[in-house]
Amino acid sequence: MKKLFLPLVALSLIAAGCGTTDVQHAQGPVPSDTQEQTAKSLKPTLPPTATPSPTPSPTEKGYAEVGEPAEQGGVQMTVHSAANSPTVSLNQTNYRSGSGYETYTEVPAQTGGHYVIVTTTVKNNGKESMDLTCGWPIEVGLFDAEDRLFDPIDSLYEMKDNPQCNASLQPGFESQMSYGFLVPDGAKVLALAFRDTETEPSAEPAIVRLDLP
Repeated sequence: MKKLFLPLVALSLIAAGCGTTDVQHAQGPVPSDTQEQTAKSLKPTLPPTATPSPTPSPTEKGYAEVGEPAEQGGVQMTVHSAANSPTVSLNQTNYRSGSGYETYTEVPAQTGGHYVIVTTTVKNNGKESMDLTCGWPIEVGLFDAEDRLFDPIDSLYEMKDNPQCNASLQPGFESQMSYGFLVPDGAKVLALAFRDTETEPSAEPAIVRLDLP
């Protein structure tokens, strides 16, 4: 199985904050006697009936933002939030989540690290069912500014509100799904990447840009 690989071009765009350009830096300092004229030349002139350009789609940008659906193969994933946490809440009892008898334990991260908790909605656009927590229909990883890849924690079915082990997400349906990642303190997480392991195991992953402190 091909390991997730985040294209360097996409990584550089994400790290640069969507590729914004500083005109003054790119063109050098503007002499004081021409500043007003330069400002006028840079200001766009639009006809009265002109409308703003549409926001580029995730496909056009090469990556999605939080809240935008991203697709790869038969998987559509929308990331709703990503947050740093010193612990991850796990159901380590013998009771199924939702039974009313389960309890959750705040499991601390290893010394020198913390968790990144990513909440998503996953839609199965494929042809077969998906076991999101005990199968491997989706390869998911976090990338940081050093191009390091972090895998999700084991036993994802123990995370609150996640599907149970062997629960099948049927084609055409969606499910809430959270992922926990253990990362070292000081890591600058830039993006989540995922790939459909069933229908697109060798394709480039879909990328969702994250904005974590």
